[in-house]
Amino acid sequence: LDLARRKNQALTDLELEAKEKSEHLLERAKQMRLEQEDEIKHLNEMILNAKCHAIRDAQILEKGQISKELVDEEKRLDTMMEVDRQSSIQVQEEIERQRKDE
Repeated sequence: LDLARRKNQALTDLELEAKEKSEHLLERAKQMRLEQEDEIKHLNEMILNAKCHAIRDAQILEKGQISKELVDEEKRLDTMMEVDRQSSIQVQEEIERQRKDE
């Protein structure tokens, strides 16, 4: 009877030790999974930041190109207006010359 009780107690001690080990392993696995999730979240955040920066850089570049195109268009219009002005002056001078000749 005493021998059977010792065997049961030994089994109980082994079972308790095995249970503690399995709980420890489960806790460690849970901790590792959480760390991986945090790492994945961090990586996703870094990817999202990189995308945002790329979009912002593209917008800044596009804004610069639009500004340059506007400046070029203003110059083109100024040139056209100047040519038109010069042409009008020549026409006026020609009209005045004809009046004087009459």
